Amino acid sequence: MVEASTCRMRLYKWYEISGAILGSLPSHVKACEPSLLRLHITGKPADVAAFSEISAPTNVIDVAAAVAIETISSAAGDNLTAGADVQKIRAICIQNDLLDNVDLSMDPTDGTTFVLHTELLKEVFHSFSIAWGTNDKDAAGNIDIRNIADSVFVQIAAAKNESNGARFKVPDSCVAMLYGGMLRRLTSSGAWANDEGIKIRIIYIDDIDGATGLVAADRCQNWLEFVIAGQYGEQELEIPKGFMFKSGSWVVFQHSSAVDAGEDYDLLLDFLVWKK
Repeated sequence: MVEASTCRMRLYKWYEISGAILGSLPSHVKACEPSLLRLHITGKPADVAAFSEISAPTNVIDVAAAVAIETISSAAGDNLTAGADVQKIRAICIQNDLLDNVDLSMDPTDGTTFVLHTELLKEVFHSFSIAWGTNDKDAAGNIDIRNIADSVFVQIAAAKNESNGARFKVPDSCVAMLYGGMLRRLTSSGAWANDEGIKIRIIYIDDIDGATGLVAADRCQNWLEFVIAGQYGEQELEIPKGFMFKSGSWVVFQHSSAVDAGEDYDLLLDFLVWKK
């Protein structure tokens, strides 16, 4: 089977979740008013026992200082007129050293004209459509968020509303905590061998790791691994909460077949992110 993955990423600020899911947290953490970053991933690893990134962004630019950004489409129909396709998109990004949502409008009349926005951002992890005209509820063309050097962060493909991009970075002033989730095995076409299944890795790359890469033999493993395997059909694995990620860490997601038979899966992951 052909490898595939899509990610729906949403960032909910403290006032949007009203602290409702945070009852078990210490008071000093709740006092920091953490945001909730939720990833809902559906995918299928390649038919080989090898890891690859889930919904990789177009580019990881990782600038030290915030930069101006642009939006542009490959189709004129993504614009602000009443009869348009996509009119506005939302970017999940780092702004003012915090994870944030930034809403971005397309050109007033022609989506192929780039719009230079006033916001200065360090990184854009994901984007999705939030307003449409009457023509269609999907993007008419490929909608890019890019820096002024024309390096694309993420792209909403034509006829879609969700961009690529699942990895994220913990802002320098913040920490993050894995707040649980669920991995579900979806393919149910009979019995498999006992070793067949799905592997998910959450890789964390902090500032020290980032200086040398993930392959250095003199460092410990830099990932959490979750596996569903066995001969029976639909299975679920609860992802435990509590693992911490330090400021400046990249958090990257990978999948693999346990042996050589790609299977469909559904993965939900929650992360709490708060300012130190």
